[in-house]
Amino acid sequence: MFTQDELKANGAKKGLLEYIVSCDPLVPVPETVLPSQIGSGTIVRSDHWREFDLFEGIFDSVVVGRKFYGNNGSHALLSDPQQILDYMHFKEIGVEQVDRVARYKRHVFEEYCSGLSLDPEEVLGEFSYFVQKKVDARTTGTIFAHPHDPCRYLVYADGIGNMGDYNVFFIVDVKDDDFSVMVENNNGGFPPDMFDEIMDYAPMTITELKDIVALYQKVHSFPKFTDEYVYMMEFSVDPTCVFQMRQFRKKETSNFDCSWAHEKNVYTTDVVFGLTPPEGIVLPYYHFYNPGFPLRNRGNIFITEQFWDFVARNKDGFAYSSSDETHMHAAFPSARAALADTICHNFSHGALANMAHLPLYFSLIGGEFKHLHFPEEMVLRLFSNGRQGYVKIEE
Repeated sequence: MFTQDELKANGAKKGLLEYIVSCDPLVPVPETVLPSQIGSGTIVRSDHWREFDLFEGIFDSVVVGRKFYGNNGSHALLSDPQQILDYMHFKEIGVEQVDRVARYKRHVFEEYCSGLSLDPEEVLGEFSYFVQKKVDARTTGTIFAHPHDPCRYLVYADGIGNMGDYNVFFIVDVKDDDFSVMVENNNGGFPPDMFDEIMDYAPMTITELKDIVALYQKVHSFPKFTDEYVYMMEFSVDPTCVFQMRQFRKKETSNFDCSWAHEKNVYTTDVVFGLTPPEGIVLPYYHFYNPGFPLRNRGNIFITEQFWDFVARNKDGFAYSSSDETHMHAAFPSARAALADTICHNFSHGALANMAHLPLYFSLIGGEFKHLHFPEEMVLRLFSNGRQGYVKIEE
């Protein structure tokens, strides 16, 4: 376990990487350099202590020389060290392409802090950074153990496969000497008959996947990572490198099944985070997929005007259909559950924070609702034992 004092003193990223190397110097991590060495071939990484388990994707890290594109196709390079640090603090630097992004990021940051009842200026006052040599890898990704199944690992990979840039999601079950793999792309599901076809495009081979799982198991076995949580590890392949460890979800298990699983009109998924009581929980649900309603932006969340009214009426908790809506747990603290489409799509579009923090997160189930003619609002009963999730519409 890492204490708040440790995180404040050493950073949520730099401190954990230093700890990993102190446990095993052979674990590959990027080389840290001095702030005075900010320049070509380096990355300036945000390192706020709260990024240990919150603020996922809120603060930006900047590769020196990063391009910021304007609406007309023009772009600006961000290379000056002071301008990089100003941008990372959400300050404008007088370059339109960069300032537009900084204003947007500042708005998201303030909304996020508001949802968590934090003072934005106080949070920003504790911001820190460090500088690393950039790792030019063929593939980058994230791996984490399933919080409800100690033999299951979930791996997202994005990079260069045989047909160019491609992203996939693996579910890996490791039991004794058995290494079982299912793979999904953005089209949904884990179709056994498409395994070979998807692997032809995948940016990782099965051998590389085994190596990353083994590396994750090693790092997660270090004493400070053996608390009541599972951790996520950001990594690269070719070359292999560990970029970050961050807290994900509590380890929890259950030993009951759903008593109404075989009733009519029950929807199910095998990828779920969070547990319910044996009878499940009942929540009002908002169905985002109905077309034709005006949208309003809150940070990086696009929602309908009707949804704002729905949230106001259901302050004690609600469920919603998730696609690319991010940071719902902070923007709307009364959000209790999400029904999401493919885990690959939602992972690559920023829904990681919802997977980590919403009490219930159902993947591979939102698509079933998408094509049905439901009213905008209804009441659902949701069940999860950590292995299966079930959803039915309450009459």
